[in-house]
Amino acid sequence: MGIVKLPSIDMYWTKKVLYRVPVFSTIMTRNRFQIILQMLHFNDNSAMPDRNDPAYDRLFKVRPVLDHLFERFQAVYEPRQSVCVDESLLLWKGRLVFRQYNPAKRARFGIKIYLCCESDGDLKGSGGYCYRFKVYAGKDDPINEVTPVLEAVEANNPEMSASERMVLFLMAPLLNKGYHVYTDNWYSSLRLYLYLLEKKTLACGTVRENRGIPQQLHGVRLAPGASVALSGDGKIVATRYQSTKTVHFLSTLHGHTEDVIPDRRRRGIRKRPQASTHYNGNMGGVDSQDQLVQPYDCSRKSMKWTKKIFFHFLQVAACNAFLLQKGGDKCKTLLQFLESLITSWLWPDQIPAVIEEDKVDDEVRLTGRHFIFPIPPTPMKDRPTRSCKVCWKKKTRRDVRYHCPYCPSRAALCFPQCFVDYHTKFIYWK
Repeated sequence: MGIVKLPSIDMYWTKKVLYRVPVFSTIMTRNRFQIILQMLHFNDNSAMPDRNDPAYDRLFKVRPVLDHLFERFQAVYEPRQSVCVDESLLLWKGRLVFRQYNPAKRARFGIKIYLCCESDGDLKGSGGYCYRFKVYAGKDDPINEVTPVLEAVEANNPEMSASERMVLFLMAPLLNKGYHVYTDNWYSSLRLYLYLLEKKTLACGTVRENRGIPQQLHGVRLAPGASVALSGDGKIVATRYQSTKTVHFLSTLHGHTEDVIPDRRRRGIRKRPQASTHYNGNMGGVDSQDQLVQPYDCSRKSMKWTKKIFFHFLQVAACNAFLLQKGGDKCKTLLQFLESLITSWLWPDQIPAVIEEDKVDDEVRLTGRHFIFPIPPTPMKDRPTRSCKVCWKKKTRRDVRYHCPYCPSRAALCFPQCFVDYHTKFIYWK
């Protein structure tokens, strides 16, 4: 349904020639699909703790799915050296206690998901693999998953802010392994970067002026394209760069080296801090994940937020699987991978050919050759009759003895006028 988009679920089973998709009715009836969708649950709701219970989990209804995918994403693949931490907003406008509002996002209202994704690095288009994630369930969520994880890797620093602790949570298995992490100005701070440096993890990212930029760089006026930097003990570099607007960078990964890049507007060259170049090239991992999923999004408007989360992470899992096999020659695009995935699930042995009986009258009656024949006798009647389909559509009833056996419905028709109208006009009743 993410590949073939129709306005409503019912339309996937319609027999109208304009919208008909035979594969859906071939696999499952409409009523069966809707009943399964209506009854779709992922946990035993009767075992859910009371809201006043200290063990109450706001994500209890989807917890088994989240825990399973959280473990599998890490088990099957270890990312390359560069990763990025960012958040994504899953559109949800219904009533929900942990719904977030972010005017900078396209969805604006929704469920916030923190992600640690692999960066592109030197291979453009290779990033986007979701390694770890955290669904934000509100500041007052009784279930605190972050603290136990940080304690397990000896990275629990109570002085850290919520955004800094989230970076440590998402990076927990990768600490002390020499990874490079890129963050934006909501996460970055001098305290976080120095702490990551102690954990043998280098970092780079934009930063707000009041979160670690030295006073000497505040208010410095620069020409467009110019930059100035200060280094602290040779461990961390703070950079002020005048692009279309003033941008501040912190980095334990780069010095104040400037890259020479072509200026397409002025047909010359211009300089840019290396921290800015690498940040632009490696910070798009989460955006790459969103861009892959969005064109084939199968989620629909629903009263159940649990279904929204489930179908979203089902697509994230498919996207991760595509990125893992992307190095081979099997599927070069996500669309090709989804097609192979769907067909392997529905028809493990062989894809069936479209048979004539699967077609509807509107696909057949206006093409091909048609002839009229008497309705064959039945055990009860030697000369059976049926209502003319054209006359019935005109709100009149006329019983006839002839039909067209070459149409899928074997429509009974008056001869000759109704027979001619039915096989030459799309709107045959007018």
